[in-house]
Amino acid sequence: MKEPKTRVENAIKIAHEQHNGHSRRINRLPEVTHPFKVYRIAKIYTTNEDILIAALLHDVPDDTLGYGVPEIHRDFGEKVSAIVAELTHYQSDTAPGPANWHRRKKDMLQRLDNFTPGPALIYACDKIHDMESLARDCHKYGTVVWGKFNAPPDQKRWYYTRVLIALRNRCPNPELLDRLEKAWQELSLLIP
Repeated sequence: MKEPKTRVENAIKIAHEQHNGHSRRINRLPEVTHPFKVYRIAKIYTTNEDILIAALLHDVPDDTLGYGVPEIHRDFGEKVSAIVAELTHYQSDTAPGPANWHRRKKDMLQRLDNFTPGPALIYACDKIHDMESLARDCHKYGTVVWGKFNAPPDQKRWYYTRVLIALRNRCPNPELLDRLEKAWQELSLLIP
């Protein structure tokens, strides 16, 4: 990879390095495809460079080791690190398993009620990509996909429903909210 010239290029490089070797749960695509897709969705709805960089790095503190919010602050500044910190799950118990999944999601829903516009926009983009990907995977692989998660389908339904309700009050862009609602409508029909 060539040496980055811009802050966004540097964020792309770091996201690629940090997610290297990780795969998506169902379709086994490289994990870095997720933050890249979240970035591309966010780019439709904002030109704010700090938000776009945070979109690229939003999962790095939770999903990788050694590059967290302090390193993001060092490399990208206070605004980007503050956005990523709002989106980071590690503020709660991150041990795997269904009980901990539910606890983490309840914690995130409580924090979501206080999200500022930047993190709310990224979280909406993140959930759009998650729901659109999951719907595609359901169409391709069938109901077997639901066994790949730490939570049963009814808990996923509970969570996405609550996210949509919370983001209706926090999401700064009506067109983005429309896309989120459309993604949820399609996915909700596929949940057993």
